[in-house]
Amino acid sequence: MGLVVHRVKANYLVLGGCLLSVVAPLVLVGAGVESNYWETGFLANIFNPIGADSLFTIANLLITSVFPAKTQALAGGVFNTVSQIGKAVGLALVAVIASTVTAESQIVDKASPAALMVGYRATWWYSFACIVFTVVICLWGLRGIGMVGHKRD
Repeated sequence: MGLVVHRVKANYLVLGGCLLSVVAPLVLVGAGVESNYWETGFLANIFNPIGADSLFTIANLLITSVFPAKTQALAGGVFNTVSQIGKAVGLALVAVIASTVTAESQIVDKASPAALMVGYRATWWYSFACIVFTVVICLWGLRGIGMVGHKRD
């Protein structure tokens, strides 16, 4: 992302990254207990980071660019800290969703792979909804963002 961010408008990069990363949860929703890793997990691991990497790089450049040169490092550090906290909260939230849905499933053995897969599917649908929401925010909120990554004097 760092190699192309200064050549393409940021809203197009974020939109393209999110549209590619929306494939990951959809691939995993179709996975079963006996699914092949190369058909599901591998594809999800290829597509999922695309949106996150594009969002992180562009947001970091945007946030640091609005601050004066002497405080840009501090702004980048604060952004990284907030990003890490957001990831931790997000992981905790999907863990709660997965365990709650698994506990409320109709399957008797809650520790069985089939019961766990019910909870995992719920988190993949949640992830899909979050990415779609991000696409909507990108279309509306980032429409005039333009190019980022250029040095301004």
